[in-house]
Amino acid sequence: SLVIYRRRNPGKISVAGVAELVLFDVDNPRSLVYQLERLREHPKSLPGSSGSSRPERIVDDVAMRLRRIEPDELEDVTAEGKRDE
Repeated sequence: SLVIYRRRNPGKISVAGVAELVLFDVDNPRSLVYQLERLREHPKSLPGSSGSSRPERIVDDVAMRLRRIEPDELEDVTAEGKRDE
């Protein structure tokens, strides 16, 4: 992932750039969104799967929350160094 990050963002490190790679990159097998999509494609592989099982609802909830986040917004912090939810 470091090689890919450096290729995409030469000479700079940013929260948004790292988030784009490890959270939002649909083509990066190490990203969260990639893994969530694989889980959504194969719900029968989850223990206790019924189409509305707890693991499936959790995956859907996390995917929905992730879609609401813009990587650039992760750069913004309060005066105390905290991020808004």
